Amino acid sequence: MPYNDKVFLDFPDETTTEKPAATGEIREFIHPTYGKQLYRLVRNTSGGVILAGRVTIYASGSSLNVTYSGTNAIAASIAGITVVNIPDDSYGWVVCSGQVVGATQNDVDADDPVFTIGAAGQTDDATPGGIEHCVLGIYVEGRVGPGAVPIRVSGIM
Repeated sequence: MPYNDKVFLDFPDETTTEKPAATGEIREFIHPTYGKQLYRLVRNTSGGVILAGRVTIYASGSSLNVTYSGTNAIAASIAGITVVNIPDDSYGWVVCSGQVVGATQNDVDADDPVFTIGAAGQTDDATPGGIEHCVLGIYVEGRVGPGAVPIRVSGIM
């Protein structure tokens, strides 16, 4: 019998103050609307709540601790996009591959590349000059004005 090395995530919307898995753990989840997603375990050490739909980046020197992304975050520094609010000093799961709803500050168009903007994990489609390595996915749908928009995350693992 072949060995199944996939570990499925039962509840990606749970947060806890107890570490539920190993640092660097990635688990698969089949979302009823968005299909297959890969989630990464993170710990919020930002000093406040990280809101759902926000891009997180690793804290300096860590593969577990995260905070909000800032403008034009380098894709290699991004942990993923939150699906629920993660309280400070708590563990949660972020989408690092697959489709997820993210927050945007401005109008965006479908199929445009996704970049980070501002200091609160928000996204935008305004291309930063000469920084193509900041792309973290594409917008699946367009949106007028700030709010929630589906994003296909490009496997930031």
